[in-house]
Amino acid sequence: WAETRNGRIDNTSGSKDSITWISRPEVQPFVHKLRSEYAAILVGKNTVERDNPSLTVRAASGSNPIRVVLDSRCELTSNRKVLSDGGLTLVLNLLKSEEQGNVRYIQIEEMTPSAILKALNELKIQSVLIEGGGATLQSFIDANLWDEAIQIVGQETIDEGTKAPAIQGNLINQQNIFGDLVNQYRP
Repeated sequence: WAETRNGRIDNTSGSKDSITWISRPEVQPFVHKLRSEYAAILVGKNTVERDNPSLTVRAASGSNPIRVVLDSRCELTSNRKVLSDGGLTLVLNLLKSEEQGNVRYIQIEEMTPSAILKALNELKIQSVLIEGGGATLQSFIDANLWDEAIQIVGQETIDEGTKAPAIQGNLINQQNIFGDLVNQYRP
């Protein structure tokens, strides 16, 4: 995840469709290369609503991961990029299992990290990059269901926004990309 110097991962003072970039543009190839190394990329519904991300590999070479969205009540509208751009997206939810074009709705028993990972394992997805948002990231951290965390600390500050996840881990690597710090943690 990317966070500001003062520990925010988004700007909740703006409109739902206004994006506040936390990391510098020069960090984007690093993030997209990272995405290409995973079978899937996972975000929660609020991230899709607030940021309208593509969750693809555009600024680096490599394959797009399967996009996984957590939307327990299937509330996202079909105009969101992850649901409308033609790429494969899995929507894990509590209500239904069906396909609508390139969007597969997959019903799971509960929205817990272990149930989510079980569903992905049953789909033969063996690696997943959990990119956001705050509650989703924190739930996997709290359940101790993570192998590695990469925290990008940008140079900006945001007064109002979602608090960044709190992680307890061992800092194993740190690099500076044009002033943004990229911290790598392991449990």
